[in-house]
Order: sequence, then C-alpha cells, then structure tokens
Amino acid sequence: IVHEINNPLTVLSGRVQMLLAREKLEYRDEIVHIREATRKLTEMTRNILRFARRKRLDQAALPLDLNPLIEEVINFFLPLMKKIEFRTELAPILPQIWGNAGQIEQVMTNLMVNAADAIEDQPEKEVLISTGMGSLADILTAEQERGWETRFALAAQERDLHRDSVFAAVADNGPGREA
Repeated sequence: IVHEINNPLTVLSGRVQMLLAREKLEYRDEIVHIREATRKLTEMTRNILRFARRKRLDQAALPLDLNPLIEEVINFFLPLMKKIEFRTELAPILPQIWGNAGQIEQVMTNLMVNAADAIEDQPEKEVLISTGMGSLADILTAEQERGWETRFALAAQERDLHRDSVFAAVADNGPGREA
C-alpha cells in the first residue's frame, strides 16, 4: 500500500518542483505549502517502509538495546498524533535485553495506540513512555501513586513481580477503567 501512495507522491513532488522553478508564479506561497506537505508525506512513507522492513528482518530473538527501539517507535508516532504530548523518561543506562525487536515494536505500538484511545476525550492529552530497571511490583505502585493509568505488556508469575527486570511502560492521563 505504501508503494501505491509513494508513486503518485513522487509525481506530485516533481510537478511542484517544476512549478517552483518558474520565475513568475502567481500562487508561489501556496505551492511552497504543497511542497512541504509532500515532503512530510514522503518522510512518513519512508518511516512506514523502514518499520515494515525491520519487522521482516527481526524474526529471531537477539541481544538489543531497548531505548533506541522505543525512540524509533515514538518517532514513528509523533507526526501521526500531533495533539498528544509525548514525554519520555528513558533510563540513561540499561543492560541489553534478549528479544525480538519487531515484536517489541509491535507491543509498544499497541500500548501507545491504547493510551491514545484512552485519552481521546481528555482536554490535555499526555502520554509518558518510560524505561528502567527495577521490580515490576515497585514500578506498578509508583505509577499508581502518580495517578496515571499504566499499560504494561506483562505476562509474569507472582514470584517474578519482585525480581529486578528491564521494563518499558506506557502511561497516560486517561480516566482508567473500572475493574
């Protein structure tokens, strides 16, 4: 689908450049705006393609750094969700984790979409993405004390909640759900 969008976008971009090359142009300012919009769309399609290609390549679990992976997902979302204030609290130093980058990106994408949906009706829309290391029980307690709804992708047994782990969390200022 992205290739289908890219083809007419390339034609549009070329035509805009041809128009801007003319010396006398009545609607120059409007055409400059069209050029900027096409540039942004082109960048978005590149990001989508890069994201999709990476998922195909990342079939195996490998050692990886969590923060750059999280930043890539955030950068993918920023142009799509302009009305949301994304904040990050990424731990400056984390050990590498063993994982599948494509699957982690998909989980983070789902968590961010869920957070965006949860704050749709909020006057101020805030999403906090954090990474760190600690026991999951302590992390959940701290997030609840903030009054934020934290969306963890977690499948852990009770004994694992008190063991130090590397984590990524997505929290929002939405109303939460009734249990």
